[in-house]
Amino acid sequence: MANNAIIYNGALAGMVSAIESGRSIRSVTAAQYSDVIAAATAFATQLDAAIPTNNAYTQQEGDLVLAICSQILVGKFWKADSSFTNIIAAIKALFTQAGAAIVAAPAVPSAVGLDGSTLPQTFTLAPAGHQAGIYAVSYQLRVRTVAGAGQVTLTLGWTGPNSGAATFVLGGISLTSLTLTPATLRAIVSNGLAPITVAATVSVGITGSPVFDIYATTVLQGRS
Repeated sequence: MANNAIIYNGALAGMVSAIESGRSIRSVTAAQYSDVIAAATAFATQLDAAIPTNNAYTQQEGDLVLAICSQILVGKFWKADSSFTNIIAAIKALFTQAGAAIVAAPAVPSAVGLDGSTLPQTFTLAPAGHQAGIYAVSYQLRVRTVAGAGQVTLTLGWTGPNSGAATFVLGGISLTSLTLTPATLRAIVSNGLAPITVAATVSVGITGSPVFDIYATTVLQGRS
């Protein structure tokens, strides 16, 4: 199993791209490319083993590996039993230096509509394995169809580098009027091991069939 699937896949794709660069491939038989894939797999496995496991890597690091490998390896057809030691050491050094300069892409705002009769519900802002760092999280609730009675609680959840599971609770939001709550902004430090979530639960019994939206966004402010 790969240490870093993102790194392994980037190296594999980069090697295949480099080997086939400038060639006119014509065969429609998959087996005709078995030697290419064997070489790419061997290379990707060795590069992946050389780069320490890091669950904070994102697709941006994978794209960086792909770009480096697809250029550096052009014109070099490696066999599956080739020793890649020297070239891997150079690629690792370049990846490490360039990776430190990557700027995290901004998050896309998200929204989810909920029916009060389906609570509890959990809304994932960032999946487990996201990049560790400091995040600015903003979320709010808008009631679209009111309840006869009842209140809801929103709980922001994540895991911190030292404290483990962490939460921030915003409770007592009434569902009895057409309300748009003020946006709640929180700065959190996440280790990336668990998802960043907003959970909606019943804090006071709900009657009727209220419908409400949760608007939320999370943006990486800096790596930890």
